[in-house]
Amino acid sequence: MKGDHIDIALCDFLNNYKDRDFLKVRFIRENEGVYTFGTKKIFVKLLDTGLKIRVGGGYLNIEEFLEQFTPIELEKIARRENH
Repeated sequence: MKGDHIDIALCDFLNNYKDRDFLKVRFIRENEGVYTFGTKKIFVKLLDTGLKIRVGGGYLNIEEFLEQFTPIELEKIARRENH
């Protein structure tokens, strides 16, 4: 979304991600800094060090978040489709 620095940074990151086949779970923007990732509502921050996703009481960088939560969300989606 124009003017939303977080959304622009997230789009740039996703469009230039090294392993595009790994990006099977969509980020859907709800509001500035608020997205749905699969079944999970997430909060995204843009810092000098890059995009950070709120997890529990702290933050993960976006690469760590994708590595950790993509398999979980894909499993949830598969379970939903099989029922």
